Amino acid sequence: MRGTFMGIETARRSIQLHRLAMDVANHNIANAQTEGYTRQEAVVTPTTPYAGFIPQARMTYGQVGTGVEASQIRRMRDEYMEEQMRASEAAQGFWEKQNDYATRLEAVFPEPAASGLQELMVRFFNNWQSLNNTPQDPGIKAAVWETAEEMAVHFNEMYIHISDIYQNLLGVSPLAAPAGGQTGTTEGQNEQAGAEQTAVSLTKGALVDAADQVNRLVEQIVALNKTIKSVVEMGNQPNDLYDRRDALLRQLAAFGAVRVENVLDSRGNVTGLINIKFYKQDLLVYSDPAAHPTVSRVSVSLDRQTGQGGQTVERLLLTVGESGQVDLSEAARNVATDSDLLGGFTGLEVARRHIRATLDSLDRLARALIDGVNARLSTLDKSFTFFSGSGARDMKVVASAESIDGEKAIRVVQLRNEALDSLGGANVVSFYGQMLTSVGAAVDVSEQRLTSQESIGQQISKLVESMAGVSIDEELSKVIQFQYGFQASAKMMQELDEMLEVLVNKL
Repeated sequence: MRGTFMGIETARRSIQLHRLAMDVANHNIANAQTEGYTRQEAVVTPTTPYAGFIPQARMTYGQVGTGVEASQIRRMRDEYMEEQMRASEAAQGFWEKQNDYATRLEAVFPEPAASGLQELMVRFFNNWQSLNNTPQDPGIKAAVWETAEEMAVHFNEMYIHISDIYQNLLGVSPLAAPAGGQTGTTEGQNEQAGAEQTAVSLTKGALVDAADQVNRLVEQIVALNKTIKSVVEMGNQPNDLYDRRDALLRQLAAFGAVRVENVLDSRGNVTGLINIKFYKQDLLVYSDPAAHPTVSRVSVSLDRQTGQGGQTVERLLLTVGESGQVDLSEAARNVATDSDLLGGFTGLEVARRHIRATLDSLDRLARALIDGVNARLSTLDKSFTFFSGSGARDMKVVASAESIDGEKAIRVVQLRNEALDSLGGANVVSFYGQMLTSVGAAVDVSEQRLTSQESIGQQISKLVESMAGVSIDEELSKVIQFQYGFQASAKMMQELDEMLEVLVNKL
């Protein structure tokens, strides 16, 4: 038999439900502009009904409702869309890092400005042409020397600027090559037989900073996991903590592809914990939900190998924990076919290889000019050193203007259009043009791909926002709806109170 106060209890539950629903809507409105916040709603379910005997139906039991309750505060988030968001962040991080350093590298090449190296080489060869017309003119000899000096200094400065960009990224100078190694390098080839291997420890630079940020993010996720697990064990829903963790996971995905797996207990229930893979390596693992997790620290190193021929092979390695290792040089070549290799680290490796290749090309060009000019001003009987140095880093004019033999000027002029084996069959002018094209193309491609990925990310964000975003108008209408429900429940309790007063005091 139902109790006398059952109606009041039902009204009380309704009042509590509508008050809670208003609080949830108010929380949504308060966080409408909070980045990463997910809209919440109270899931309304009827409470366990009261089974009462119905005399009119023989041996049949009917059920009388006992009110309503909020079974949970639901977080309006789609895990699959969240995974797409992380994949988009990884792709954006990949192209953003490339575009950043490609833009910095492009700034070193001021062409088509008159102060660029291309214009200096044109003036250099034009002055030699003028000297060929008047071989003994001391004024033209002085002009040849001044232009050569200006060009050599420009080579030195360009090398320094590009080296600074390289060192900012990697943390070590490109000059720090093993003894006896050649200037040129190859990237990520297989280990050579008899190669001398050198591991270069990285302690600063953009790559080390990125690794430190990843480690800090993982530490924050571990701390959040501990709190989330405690809340879940108490039977509550830590929605705001989930939002904070998702935001950290998106930041982590910008550095590399992230895969997330929910950790279940022995009964198959959600514990609130997650396992994380980073570039396919275990970054955070809960083998036992009740035990401490295995947290892998991320670090980067540069592996240099010098073969018997003196050629240096460089590989950038990402170490995850004690056993996990990712060859970023290899991964950077396979990102087109494997999305799990996208991210800021592979983007930085692509940028590093491009900067190193540009630096090597500048060295080759400077060396071709040094050797070419010196050879053409020399004879079989007597060598003449006009330029000294091994490349762009230390190129220098060592001959005086008076010592220049104007009769040999035509030989230097011919160097401008001569195809050189050291430059792959190109002449010095066209080779520099190829360098400019490569630098400009890297900026254009990275900008276009970054813009494309940002557009994809915005579309995914809009889809997520359509589900998880807060609409002020919608929430205000809900507040009004719940307010009326609250008032109606309160009115119902008042009516029941008056009925009980009649029963108790007036009958």
